Amino acid sequence: MNRLKVEVDLLHGNVEAAKSLVALPDNEVDNDLPICFVYTKEETSEANEQVNGVLQQAGKTFAVMYACQAASDDSEPLEDLRDAVKAVLMGWSPDPDNISPISYEKGNILDTSKRVVWWVDYFSLWQLDEYNG
Repeated sequence: MNRLKVEVDLLHGNVEAAKSLVALPDNEVDNDLPICFVYTKEETSEANEQVNGVLQQAGKTFAVMYACQAASDDSEPLEDLRDAVKAVLMGWSPDPDNISPISYEKGNILDTSKRVVWWVDYFSLWQLDEYNG
């Protein structure tokens, strides 16, 4: 979340942890568009490679949910925002020694109104978890 707040100028710092996975009514979004909500979608793991400890790859899929102004002319505010977010996340690792670079998985539309388009993109990374008790 911090990386998006700092690196994506189009968001003007409007990045929050998701409190729900449901698109809000237009009147609850106010005029703080665009805005992104981030949440963990899924966690997975590979088999443990040790008998007396833990050595395994753990995967995490996280979502970036966008609320963006609906296009009213030839501009594409949602696509511009998605491109900016992908540019700062894809290939970046929060910990290069232990966490894989972030990759893009997929995206889909959630909802639309005359004023707001809701979209979600999914990203994933892998982390090496090791514990030797």
